[in-house]
Amino acid sequence: MEKNHQAFLSRSDGSSEVRELLSQNGLGCLAAMTIRVHGEQSGFCGLASTRVQDVSKTVIEVMGTLCRVSRAALEREKDEIKLLRQALVFKNMKEAVIVRDNSHRIIDFNDAATQLFGFRKDEVIGTKQSFSRNVKAENGRDELAESYQSNGKWTGEVECISIDGERRIAETVMVPLRSKHGMLLGRVSISRDVTERKMAETESRHARERLSLALDASHEGIWDWNIVSGSLYVSKRHYTMLGFDPGELKANIITFQDLLHPDEKEKVIRELKREVLKGSERFSTEYRMRTKSGHYRWIFCRGKVVSRDERGRPTRVVGANLDVTERKKTLSALQEKEEQLLHASKMEAIGRLAGGIAHDFNNLMTVIIGQCDLGMMEVDENSRLFERIQDVLKSATSASSLTQQLLAFSRKQNPETKKINLNELISGASSSLPRLLGEHIRFKTIFDPVLNRVLADPNQIQQIILNLVVNARDAMPRGGEIVIETGNVNAPSIMLEDVEKLKNGDQEFVLMSVHDTGVGMDRETVKRAFEPYFTTKEIGKGTGLGLSTVYGTVKQLGGLVDIVSKQGEGTDVRVFLPKHPNDEELTAKINLHAMKTRTVLLVEDDEKVREFIAEILQTHNYRVIQAGGVDEGLELCSDFEDEIELLLTDVVMPERNGFELATEVMRRWPQIRTLFISGYSTEELSKHFNSGSRLELLRKPFTSEILLQKVHNMLERA
Repeated sequence: MEKNHQAFLSRSDGSSEVRELLSQNGLGCLAAMTIRVHGEQSGFCGLASTRVQDVSKTVIEVMGTLCRVSRAALEREKDEIKLLRQALVFKNMKEAVIVRDNSHRIIDFNDAATQLFGFRKDEVIGTKQSFSRNVKAENGRDELAESYQSNGKWTGEVECISIDGERRIAETVMVPLRSKHGMLLGRVSISRDVTERKMAETESRHARERLSLALDASHEGIWDWNIVSGSLYVSKRHYTMLGFDPGELKANIITFQDLLHPDEKEKVIRELKREVLKGSERFSTEYRMRTKSGHYRWIFCRGKVVSRDERGRPTRVVGANLDVTERKKTLSALQEKEEQLLHASKMEAIGRLAGGIAHDFNNLMTVIIGQCDLGMMEVDENSRLFERIQDVLKSATSASSLTQQLLAFSRKQNPETKKINLNELISGASSSLPRLLGEHIRFKTIFDPVLNRVLADPNQIQQIILNLVVNARDAMPRGGEIVIETGNVNAPSIMLEDVEKLKNGDQEFVLMSVHDTGVGMDRETVKRAFEPYFTTKEIGKGTGLGLSTVYGTVKQLGGLVDIVSKQGEGTDVRVFLPKHPNDEELTAKINLHAMKTRTVLLVEDDEKVREFIAEILQTHNYRVIQAGGVDEGLELCSDFEDEIELLLTDVVMPERNGFELATEVMRRWPQIRTLFISGYSTEELSKHFNSGSRLELLRKPFTSEILLQKVHNMLERA
């Protein structure tokens, strides 16, 4: 190069640096070239001189050579820097990177790979060590193996196996490694350890499954109400408990309000707002919600405020709903049973009280009736005194029938059936019924003059009449008319399927109909009318036992009950009882005066009753040995064992009862017969003695004629 020429090389774009160089040395520029590396400007090459002259061909060639040499040097420098940077990135990547050649040998292995797989780099370089296996898809395809064969890219999850056998899950990307010219040099795999994330996802999924199972088991519907936005989330169970398909209803607060029972809507909304706004964190309430079928179910709702704004106002509330309809039905039935049990206990207590009163009353009536009998024997039948005694006897007999009803109520007496005329029985009760009904109700009877007789207990029939009349009265709070009608009917006038169920095979029945002009009953009420404890009356005004008692009594007598009723048109309750056979029972008149003296041991703790019985028997040629208790009676039996033929004993006595006395007498003196006198029934006897025992019952109160008839029959029996 000439002396006055100077070449220069710069990494800059050349403008400022060249100007400064030329200025300092007093040079002028002859030629300049830009040096580019990989398409980017990396420097500047120029030729300067002290004088301005044309650039020669030689100068241009020199400058071209200079630029090429400079560019090559710069390219090597940049490649080294790039490789250095890549090495640093490769080494410090958090993802595990493995580079393999075409023979599947490992040619590079970063620190993250060492941490994931447990192998050092020098242990695996040059080996074909495998660290993972493909997590195959459900169709069984091994996508990782397919990617090797196709030399394509693959992304997926693999199960990694470390040097100590620990298994972990990694998200892996595998790409082919190629040269500038596209030649396949190997493959690079980049793996990120997602084991903890997968475990958390699995645990979260299991937790959701457990929660879902728990909710299904508890039958609770979950809801989440965003008060600010008004949105409402409800679980599937919330839909299904009301009969809807999941998602069938819009999940919002308006839908919830529309499903509430009209009678409770305002109250429920008011209560919820009050509980939430007053600062309660938890609340609970019950309400009815409409189902898809239109019915209503009882829902128990529990909720909790989970977030509030800066002013303390609730912004989000979550909770659960539970269908408690069946539980409420069960509780209601249980409460009803408890009430029935309480009522039964009360009735039993009243029954025991009634039984005790009836027992004492029977003793009084026995004395009164007996003394009337004795007085009438001593007075002229045509005298005024005889008539008065007769009136007393009739009243005492009527009073004794009330006693029998008390005993029947207390279940201390079995029905005493006899052939009766319903016309006579109804007529006897008619005198007291108007007072029971009140002045606002008219009472009328229509009798069949040739009414057939029935076999029944008069007390039971009177109870049936009373129950039906009281029901009819209660159905006419504003007044009306009650008509009791009797008649003879044939089977065709009754429902044939019911006739087939009758115990009695007769085709003729006696009808007693009780008709009222009251409010009547609908069809459903008529169907349930005979159910125990079913009543349409207000609480405290009906036990629900009236018609069920009538039904049970009539069925026991071999009959049936029918109800014809319509709302607003009154009710007609018809009782059908089997007709009694027409053959008359002829009872021969016997002489009640003993033909010879017979000895009777009388054991009775009530002195008045004992004196009356003794006097009646003694006036009819009986020898009476009296005792006031069981111990005294046993002593007298021992003293007169060869003479006593009949033991006549009360049942209820202080200390020891008549059953104990009879048992001892039967054991020691089996030839002596026993006749009990009591207000109770033969049912009590059957609890203590078998049916073949030589004993019978005389029920209090009784007349002298009945007493003598019973004693005569006992002693004359073979």
